[in-house]
Amino acid sequence: TLIVGAKTTMVQGSLQLHEPLTLRIGEDCMISSQVYVSVSDIHPIHDRTTGARINAGRAVEIGDHVWLGLRTMVMKGARIGTGAVTAAGSIVSGEVPPHCIVGGAPARVMRRDV
Repeated sequence: TLIVGAKTTMVQGSLQLHEPLTLRIGEDCMISSQVYVSVSDIHPIHDRTTGARINAGRAVEIGDHVWLGLRTMVMKGARIGTGAVTAAGSIVSGEVPPHCIVGGAPARVMRRDV
């Protein structure tokens, strides 16, 4: 399920929904060029002994008023808090607190209270 809030804009993004999961993007977000967001790794990987899948997909949630900078990658299970900003080239795979700037690979908090 893809849920996109009002007044959200996107320039040449890639939203990947390969599994029956939810990708929620809040209201008034800005998604820059070449941003990639996915709820899965696209292909399953299985344990050789048990045959069990070891890379299940997970929902993604992006809060309101979030700015995803150029070439940001938002990976499965990521949760980005309201008012957060991702620096260009960031790889987000965990939780981003609200109202902060994150950057790097993996993304880390660079500044709070923005």
